[in-house]
Amino acid sequence: MNRNENLMEEFIEKLTQTAMNSSITELLLPKKIKGNLINVLNSCDEEQLLIIANSYFNKIKIASKNLTEITKMLEEKIKEQFPQFLDYIPYKQLKQVEKLINDQESDISDPFIFAGFVFIYRDKEELKAWIPDDLKELAKNKITKEVKTKCIETDIYSKGISLFFSLGLVPEEKLLEDYKEETSLKDLLKELKEMLIIKNINGKNYLWFNKIEYKEDYGDINSLENMRYIKRPENEESIYMIILLKLVEDINKVLKEPYENVFSSALTILVAKKREPAEIVEDFTKTYNLSKAKQQKIEKIVNDNYEILRFWDHGGKNIDEIEMERYLLKEKPKKRNLESCINLLENDVRKELEEIYMTEDISELKERILDDCESMLENFFELEELEELLQYDDSIYDGNDIITTIELRNCIYLYEEKGQERVIIPVEIKEILKKLIDIREEEALEMEPLDDREIIGNYMIYNGIIEKEILQKLLKENHELDYSIDELNTAIKSLDFYSDEYFFSVIDELDQSMAKSILEKKKLQKNYKRVDELCYKDFEKIDSFYDELEDCINLFMVPDETKEELLSIIPFFLHINFYNIDMLIEYTNENCPGIKKSDCKKIDNIISKYKNIIPCWTLNGYSIQEVNSMPKKQKVGRNDPCPCGSGKKYKKCCGKNE
Repeated sequence: MNRNENLMEEFIEKLTQTAMNSSITELLLPKKIKGNLINVLNSCDEEQLLIIANSYFNKIKIASKNLTEITKMLEEKIKEQFPQFLDYIPYKQLKQVEKLINDQESDISDPFIFAGFVFIYRDKEELKAWIPDDLKELAKNKITKEVKTKCIETDIYSKGISLFFSLGLVPEEKLLEDYKEETSLKDLLKELKEMLIIKNINGKNYLWFNKIEYKEDYGDINSLENMRYIKRPENEESIYMIILLKLVEDINKVLKEPYENVFSSALTILVAKKREPAEIVEDFTKTYNLSKAKQQKIEKIVNDNYEILRFWDHGGKNIDEIEMERYLLKEKPKKRNLESCINLLENDVRKELEEIYMTEDISELKERILDDCESMLENFFELEELEELLQYDDSIYDGNDIITTIELRNCIYLYEEKGQERVIIPVEIKEILKKLIDIREEEALEMEPLDDREIIGNYMIYNGIIEKEILQKLLKENHELDYSIDELNTAIKSLDFYSDEYFFSVIDELDQSMAKSILEKKKLQKNYKRVDELCYKDFEKIDSFYDELEDCINLFMVPDETKEELLSIIPFFLHINFYNIDMLIEYTNENCPGIKKSDCKKIDNIISKYKNIIPCWTLNGYSIQEVNSMPKKQKVGRNDPCPCGSGKKYKKCCGKNE
């Protein structure tokens, strides 16, 4: 890394730290200040100057300075840093800077504000931004046509590689959708050919990652021409690329082959064609002549990750998103009510609904869907999720997990417009959402604080098993409860939980190898769900699951001992996130005589309803849905080699836009 790159890395880290400790609203000025940077800085109060100064100087350096000196230091540093910073930003941000230069409204990102390159004020209800006159001139001289072209090339190069892992063949128009007026794929060939090659299929250009062997059946003409792609949030594809590459690495740890020999075949076995997990495992077994032990390990990896896989032959959609395609409305409804949406479903889907709710009468069908929807939203979704869902009405579907879950229950719908799937929330569902949001807000205000025993007990219910020192740390950091280990031992026993040498558990005499396995998985999640007054909502979901499971199992014509075995082991499998129906069938065949495959399917229907929304011990109390909706953390260091194999550093390749 050269000196300039090193200095810019340090500056970006300081900016990030400043952003974590402050809010941009703290930098709001009462009005737009005309003139140069020094005029604007002189209009800032002491607190605002110090916030910006934290992005450039350590506290010791500015502690002995007065405001006049700090202002002068900032003016010099901002003017020095601004042109250099423009070399390190993605093209979209460069375009926003250009808008400000031309006095147009701009959606500028926060780092520009914390760095003092851009300033903001409130005009009525809107935040508006501007660049001081002398910084404008610096930017005009910096943002040349050549600089913009290079910026586009770098952006598209990174985007092309990360899109490949989601889509396989990347259509030219999808790659260039944000750069349509600036460039063409042909113009970029020189930059792209290092890692990407162009495939012309039926007169259309597609990109392909040249480290993966290309087979003609990857490019089925009919499928490609009718493909619908999800416009996912910015950086989502690069995050998925890192997850998928990590998955290939995990598989290769089992295969124990040279990575370069495995990379291409393992990737295409996983995602080139949509198949069931058993078929994917069978392909690995045949390709690598796996032993039974290795096959079982691969099977576990595939089953654990199957729901996140995006299949190339379905336009980069995962299994739930593929299922959603069946429920796409024939056209945009003229009326935004539930009945209009139901009437625009395909006939076979409408028929399924009528069978599920046991009525062909549209009025009854509508009422039963609304009852089901209200129950689901009330029991399984928190305030923030309800608010997020409401904001999606009439927006482009971007693969959001909450939207996917609810659409599959026919509570909201998608329709196609200009090649994009859009969300429609029927007016009746919107009313339910608004009512539940009001109730949640009132509940939050009325909640009584938890006492010490409730806090400790709730951490145990969330975690199932937890190391003693970690529980001690969580109590101190999150709740200012300073317990010794001996005091915790006493409290745990008084709550009818169990204490081992190193951990606490809700299960007496938990098998040591199983305990070790659960604790190892818990370390992968790192963060622990914080206990608060709204825990009861999660526990209501657990209770509902147990009740439905018990009602189902009690109908089976088997001995009481078998029922008790199932009621014990199935929740355990679910809580440790170690469940799939094949495993359940195998387990019951060996341990629960009299349980038929059809019985397992009934159990699976209940588990499918709850498996993503109840707390998992191995996820430290979070549900799968909560983990999936968390901001994804970059798993590759910025100075590490890029996992795509380009030979560049991650920050110079696929991580450039992050």
